[in-house]
Amino acid sequence: MRTLTALCAIGVCCAVLSGADWPTDGGNPQRTNWQRDETILRPDNVGNLKILWKLKFDNAPRQMHALLPPLIIGQVRTPSGPKQIALETGVSDNLYAIDVDKGEVVWKKHFEYPPPTRNGGATDPLCPGGLTATPVIGPADATGVRTAYVLAGNGQLHFINLATGDETASPVQFGYPNGKSYALNMWGSVIFTTTSQGCAGNPNQMWAIDVNDSLKKVMTFNPKSGGLWGRTGAAIDSNGIAWAPTGDGTYDLPTQRYGNGLIGAKVEGNELKLRITTFRRTGRSS
Repeated sequence: MRTLTALCAIGVCCAVLSGADWPTDGGNPQRTNWQRDETILRPDNVGNLKILWKLKFDNAPRQMHALLPPLIIGQVRTPSGPKQIALETGVSDNLYAIDVDKGEVVWKKHFEYPPPTRNGGATDPLCPGGLTATPVIGPADATGVRTAYVLAGNGQLHFINLATGDETASPVQFGYPNGKSYALNMWGSVIFTTTSQGCAGNPNQMWAIDVNDSLKKVMTFNPKSGGLWGRTGAAIDSNGIAWAPTGDGTYDLPTQRYGNGLIGAKVEGNELKLRITTFRRTGRSS
């Protein structure tokens, strides 16, 4: 737990230097992990980096899971003035907003819900239950509010004002309870996630929901073989196609089974449709 907390602090320290936003896991919809706006760090000074502060959170770990990667927004209009905010998420359904300059928690939110009847197994390290998807932070609206989209462990998608921690809309059911969703991503007004390992009976598939849709229809695409891999969730290209690799399974185009491959799906109308798929070679005979 201490190690994870310290790693979070180191990442925040880097963000202090650059002052650039990091609204999703990997920095951008493509998951490049490239901080394009970094101009201070150079080969001759990177060795001088130091930890400015550390925080230890009251988040109970579950199996091999504890804290998720932090997100950073440089200018958040809070009641006490603009702040650089780091959003940190804990697997036990906790959310922390941190004032990066001071190293202090601005607000904390814990998602409460009855214990789901579906669970991943009390001793299963692959299916810990709880909040497993790194949130995504949307762009500022006309009033300057930044909304953090957070998928709680009961499968409900929450809409959180980054400045205050308040819910800006009623949560909507987006996934299965304890279903081990991976990091959220956003393209326009559509939120994406992926699931794997069949935790709590959750289908292994890609999920999408348009937050501007009044019906909040949940759209899915199931590769029918192999889970969707990568803890950072789907990566989205410049055409709005969400990509994710599938795990070991059967790849057979005639039966529309896409295991052991790479799938690209896109929202068209109110459906998530397969646009392209390729076979992923592993060195085994096929």
